[in-house]
Amino acid sequence: MWLEPGEAADVAIMVESLLGDPAFPQLKDQQGALFERPHDMSLVGLIENPLDPQLHAAENMGGASLRVMTGRATRIKLHRLDDKVAIGYVLTDDDQPATYCDVLVSLRPEGAPGRAVHRHAQLDQSGRFVIELGAFELLQEYGLVVAQAHYLGECALADSDSRRWT
Repeated sequence: MWLEPGEAADVAIMVESLLGDPAFPQLKDQQGALFERPHDMSLVGLIENPLDPQLHAAENMGGASLRVMTGRATRIKLHRLDDKVAIGYVLTDDDQPATYCDVLVSLRPEGAPGRAVHRHAQLDQSGRFVIELGAFELLQEYGLVVAQAHYLGECALADSDSRRWT
């Protein structure tokens, strides 16, 4: 990416794990260790000195540090979401249940996003959650209520969000 002087841009950074990639079978034996500890990464911003006529020396102008946890992909499968309750499951990419971690449901009126209400529950052994949504009626006075479930993740499992429901 090249930026002109004074120009700014958002940059999306995506990090993938090689665990589970058939091209790297030797990583399977290290899976436990890789899931248990964070990995530190650095991004470096370089600039060529515009006063150098050769433009051949890139200089470090900044950067960022990232702490990345390895985790399997998860998804939220909602079975029921109405004004009283949210019921669903958190599953891995191969349909195994995520267990013993929290799920949040956020209720946010479109007309007043600052009035969001959050409810939480813990997953059971089957990855199921049931969350009572008692604040739904209170938020309806602000207009259409948008609900979304959020799985917070745990060691070896990545966080995920459901689609938004209205």
